[in-house]
Amino acid sequence: MRIVVSCDLGTLGPGESEPILYNWHWHYSVPGLALWAILALAMVVPRANRTWQVLPILAPVLLANLVWLVVAWISGPVTSDRETLGMVVQSLTAGSALLWLLGHVIANYTPRQTMVLALSIALGVAVAGVISVTDVTRRTIALPMLLSFLLPALVLAYTGAAWMSRRTYRPARFLLLLAAWTVMLSALGMPLWFLLKSAVTGNWPTDLLPLMVVFLLAGSISGACVFLVSLSFVLVGLRSPLFRPRLFACLHLSSGPGPAGAALVAEVRRPG
Repeated sequence: MRIVVSCDLGTLGPGESEPILYNWHWHYSVPGLALWAILALAMVVPRANRTWQVLPILAPVLLANLVWLVVAWISGPVTSDRETLGMVVQSLTAGSALLWLLGHVIANYTPRQTMVLALSIALGVAVAGVISVTDVTRRTIALPMLLSFLLPALVLAYTGAAWMSRRTYRPARFLLLLAAWTVMLSALGMPLWFLLKSAVTGNWPTDLLPLMVVFLLAGSISGACVFLVSLSFVLVGLRSPLFRPRLFACLHLSSGPGPAGAALVAEVRRPG
């Protein structure tokens, strides 16, 4: 790309600047290319996913990104913030979809190993989302770094809701628990993230206590948004004959979705 600045300066100077050459790669025009590539591989590489039944899991991904485009268009933030916040939305949705697509693999481990593996996948998606931001500056990288606690909060919320649903599973109760855990973990995660950032940089604000209140509120709002993402996936997953057993198998819920569903859950947990 050749960039030339032109301005009619009259007799004060030349009307055009010296040309500046900038290497523009084609993938700069495809935001979140790494995330979409990972999602596509997860849909076609595992043999268990080579079926049309995986397609409904894309509905929450597309819906969340469409809602974000509408919100971004209405609010009209600056371009850099819109791109980076869009990357956060894409990472959250791609990370959620990836966990559902790999549920048949994650389910073949103990509850503790399942949580560690799911957290590793979520953090891997967070890293992929951060490196997808082409304009890496101190200001623009701060927003994608929110994924470092939002995605773990998403995973841990499933774990907490499942733990409290082990004895008695009811869909409405599970969703309420998922909402409570997501908001609580996100509300705690944002102040902790800020404290860790301040400790690393050594830049401590003077009005720390009011800031903690602000971050608790911001974390709660972020948690509510993350829950809406999780909710869309759960509503699709519970109606899917492919993903419903994976949910119960991954969360190690003893009360499966009926006798036939319990057999499907056992099939998911079968190695290989």
